[in-house]
Amino acid sequence: MLKTPCAGIIGKRKPPNHLHPNNSITQRQGVAAIANPDHVEKILGFYTWFNVSVARLDLSGADLSKAHLKGANLSWANLEGASLSWADLSFANLEGANLRGADLRGATLHEANLHEANLSFANLCKASLDGADLRDADLEGADLRDANLKGFNLYEVYLKEVNMSEADLHRLLPKADLRGASLKNAQLQGAILGWAAYDDKTVWPDGFNPVKAGAVKR
Repeated sequence: MLKTPCAGIIGKRKPPNHLHPNNSITQRQGVAAIANPDHVEKILGFYTWFNVSVARLDLSGADLSKAHLKGANLSWANLEGASLSWADLSFANLEGANLRGADLRGATLHEANLHEANLSFANLCKASLDGADLRDADLEGADLRDANLKGFNLYEVYLKEVNMSEADLHRLLPKADLRGASLKNAQLQGAILGWAAYDDKTVWPDGFNPVKAGAVKR
């Protein structure tokens, strides 16, 4: 699929069966809060403050663009196809969250917990992921062009067919799956790719030697 600069990604989306909004704020409450980003923050803060879990929140397809969700607990939430462009998700807990096909253009995910999150086919163009924890996350087909990826943890992350052109990595990529990934013009100076997998479809920056960096062709 041809991707225009930072264009949204549209495709068929079906939430996984294990995601249910039980014991969480409802879809109606979440959507009602979307119109006022400050109200979103208050709702999430209220439930977190009283130790009521907001995990497994169902906001699939919701418009949360420019929302203030700093430090929010959205672990295992269903945000499939949601619009989170330019949202502030710094320090947010998104562990196990379903963000498949989500629009995260320009979003701030500084120090966010994305462990085991599903970010497949998400648009992260120009997003800031500095210090984010992406261990065991699924980034298949994601668009990470011109993203800030300094200092993030990519241990065993799935990056098959991801587009990381112009991305600033400068980071370890141990055991990452880079098969079919586009890393053209990505900044990989000093990157250590210990046992990262790549194939003939992987596109590297000019002059970059993946074998010397520790990557393994599979």
